[in-house]
Amino acid sequence: MIVRDLMQMKHPGDLLLTGEHGGQLWRSQFLRSSGFTEASEGRRIHDLRHTFATLSLSRGVDLATVSKWLGHTSVSITDRYMHHLGTQADVAGLALLNGGGGAPGVRDSGTEGKS
Repeated sequence: MIVRDLMQMKHPGDLLLTGEHGGQLWRSQFLRSSGFTEASEGRRIHDLRHTFATLSLSRGVDLATVSKWLGHTSVSITDRYMHHLGTQADVAGLALLNGGGGAPGVRDSGTEGKS
C-alpha cells in the first residue's frame, strides 16, 4: 500500500523515492531521514531490495520486468533471486499444507464416497 500511494502522481520514468528537493535519494539521506538504522534490527537496505524482488516474482511479475525495475543489465542477474521461490513441488506441497486441499487433479482420500 505504501508503494502504491507513493506511485500516485508519478510518471513511469520518475524516481519513486526522492530527496527533499526532488532529486535522487541517496543511501545516507534515506538512513538519516527514515530512522532505518535504528528500526532495521541489523538488516541492510539491500535486504529490502531482495525482499521486493522475491515478492514480486512470487506474485507473478515476470523476470524481465523485475530485472528492469532493479536496474540489472541482464535477467541472469535477477534470476539469482529465483532460488528463494522453490520448485513447483515446493509450491504444491506448501499449498497442501497451508490450504488443507489437495493438489489439482489429486483426490482427498478422506472425501471419497461421501456426498
